[in-house]
Amino acid sequence: MQTINVSSHYTSTGRNETTCQAALGYAFAAGATDGHGDFDFKQSTNSTNPFWQYLSSFIATPTPEQIQCQAPKPILLDVGQTKPIEWVPFILPLQIFQIGQLIIVAVPGEFTTMSGRRLKSTIKQAFQDAGTWTPYSHIVIAGLANSYAHYITTYEEYQQQRYEGGSTLYGPHTLAAYQQLFYDLANNLARNQSVLSGPQPFDIRGRTISFLPPPLWDSVPIGKKFGDVITDVASSYKPGDTVRCSWWGANPRNDLFTEKSFLYVDQLVNEKWVEKDDIFMCVSLASYLVYSV
Repeated sequence: MQTINVSSHYTSTGRNETTCQAALGYAFAAGATDGHGDFDFKQSTNSTNPFWQYLSSFIATPTPEQIQCQAPKPILLDVGQTKPIEWVPFILPLQIFQIGQLIIVAVPGEFTTMSGRRLKSTIKQAFQDAGTWTPYSHIVIAGLANSYAHYITTYEEYQQQRYEGGSTLYGPHTLAAYQQLFYDLANNLARNQSVLSGPQPFDIRGRTISFLPPPLWDSVPIGKKFGDVITDVASSYKPGDTVRCSWWGANPRNDLFTEKSFLYVDQLVNEKWVEKDDIFMCVSLASYLVYSV
């Protein structure tokens, strides 16, 4: 999403523009009205502070071109030039699909209300241009999908540099870039035409570091094993009943069970336990019993 050329057809300035190398502004650190940040950061800040600039320079120092591109955002964290690994995604997955009259737009960030309206208007126009829009067509924006690139404001909201504007990574023309890219995706979808997959996100597995220490030690009482049941379930239940049970477990951070689950429900069928994946349940893992450090 960095340094994308955006047509004047989509920009609020009426000129061809580009997106910027990613950066977070002072308003990002200020937080929102319903959740303030710490220290002396305030929303609608349009100037820098020598103390915070000095500290942030240990991460990266913005270039003059980046400062000009991101204006009026005063750059606090130059996340577009961090080394050796990027702090935010540079290549973002954009997705749109259609189920009957329902058009679902998967976006990798948080669109403000007006940004969402403008994006929906652009996608509607793409379907109209393809001749497939109907009075029953309906667009839904599914936010925070597949990746996360903070907020996306309109050009006008960006000028105010409140929390959302300070968190719009790629500069004042970020929304226009999304509109341009999603128009092409939507138009091809409406015409049942394929599109090129585009560049692939960077693979940073094995390159990241964590400041969160791992669980150091897990244990259970003498004579017990991990997985031993403490309180078993009843022999039968009727619809609407709550099933409760407890067992000796370990810190879940020992294994995140990626693509698996911490809990399965099996049914005894012909003397054989069969995993049930065709039933809907509300399951709460409130706590785990463990001796852990």
